[in-house]
Amino acid sequence: MLELARPEAGWWRTQQAPAVTGVTVDRQPKGTVAYRATMAFLFILVIAPQQFITPLQPLRIAFITAALAIGAFLLQRIIHREPLIEAGPEVRVVGLIIAWGIVTVPFSIWPGGSVQFLVSMYLKSVALFLLLAHVVDTRDRMVKTAWALTLMAVPLALIGVKNFLTGAGGAERITGYEGGLTANPNDLALMLNLLLPLAIAVFLGARKRSTQFLLAGVIVLMVTGVVVTFSRSGFLTLALIGVVYGWMMMRRRQNGLVFAAAIALLVSLPLVPTSYVERLATITSIEADETGSSRERWSDSLAAVEFIGSNPVAGGGLGQSALAMNQMRGDRWLRVHNVYLEAAVELGLPGLILIVLLIYRCAGAARLARAREAANNDDPRFYYVAEGIWVSLIAFAFAGLFYPAAYHFYFYLLAGLALAARSITREGA
Repeated sequence: MLELARPEAGWWRTQQAPAVTGVTVDRQPKGTVAYRATMAFLFILVIAPQQFITPLQPLRIAFITAALAIGAFLLQRIIHREPLIEAGPEVRVVGLIIAWGIVTVPFSIWPGGSVQFLVSMYLKSVALFLLLAHVVDTRDRMVKTAWALTLMAVPLALIGVKNFLTGAGGAERITGYEGGLTANPNDLALMLNLLLPLAIAVFLGARKRSTQFLLAGVIVLMVTGVVVTFSRSGFLTLALIGVVYGWMMMRRRQNGLVFAAAIALLVSLPLVPTSYVERLATITSIEADETGSSRERWSDSLAAVEFIGSNPVAGGGLGQSALAMNQMRGDRWLRVHNVYLEAAVELGLPGLILIVLLIYRCAGAARLARAREAANNDDPRFYYVAEGIWVSLIAFAFAGLFYPAAYHFYFYLLAGLALAARSITREGA
């Protein structure tokens, strides 16, 4: 694979002359209305403006923009006589998850609840997944989407830092951002971690020094936002992202950037609160966690494994992990905090296999797009974005060990972009 470098690279890049200069011509975009409506829907999901602008609350703006995006997309496909859905392997896996969820409804602890969860939660995630996979159809749109998501991360991180400085949420943990995806501090850390590789991607692909400095500030803000949540899983995921990027940059001989990041880390260490270090210390010692959350999650994991052992095929029903866990350890109405155990508890071992396969396939799609784009030294921005999507999916696969997010937007946002990236780099694109 050719290593990327540009003659106008900044001080932190090591110059190297590529053996071949590939020039890729981007294809023409389609469905402008569908793309813009999808981005508006994404903005509403992440930023939740209705939480801050009271008159928007009764308008159901998320539903309206989603309906507009879906309608415009379907109309565009019909007019151009194109298949409504390009059913690649990953789309078929999603179809199998939906089908298995429906098949297991009669065996669900609460059949009506499973149907409601499928319609009100999972199909929405699938809709976003399919929209992004189809409407982000050019390199330019992919880069713009990465920029948009990077900018959306700014208010999330700012609110997190503000809540930490003002003590909002209590003495131990801050409150999250007032949105459905980030209201919990752990969820805020997850969202910032998943968007961080995209911010790094647009930073690496930035052409102007002023833009690089701006994005460097955004990256520092996002990292700070993760830290102030005091999320242990957030810290571990952040560390993984740092290790993956450090390894890749060293291979690309971007040693100056790695060195700058290491210096920034060392300089910031004295600013880290002692209470944060104490909380991280409980990662290796469950008994040291005075809040008891580590012990609870460990006992919940054992209870989940026990439930899976007694219900290995059908599970407890889609969306019913809280009820299943209630049966095993009393009425606490909490889901098991693990994507893989959650999938197995709800859909049995077949569901677990499908979820793992989907994550693996989507990460592979992003990695393939990155590999295909490696020779395009004329403009490596898309290469870095494909790489960022790949790293984000790796981060999700790891963070899934600590989150009950098997069917939520977090993953399906990235999965849709991964499929779009692969499609864009397909031969003839």
